[in-house]
Amino acid sequence: MTDLQFKSVLQLNTPLIIKEITKTLNITQKEAIELFYGSNLYEKYTEENTKLWHYSPVVMADLLSQELENGEIEYPS
Repeated sequence: MTDLQFKSVLQLNTPLIIKEITKTLNITQKEAIELFYGSNLYEKYTEENTKLWHYSPVVMADLLSQELENGEIEYPS
């Protein structure tokens, strides 16, 4: 995947992830954006080789919840 293609995937998926985070954590969109963009999960999500962009918004919201609760992320196999 080219860098441009990867950036396009992120641009399409990120709003869906933010929306799911707002539902999962029952927080505002602004709070969801701040949490997601400030997380270790987001840092890994923006690295193409981690393949986190393959996960659904539901899984990504669950992973963020996990990070917030435990400070760690256990990625699905």
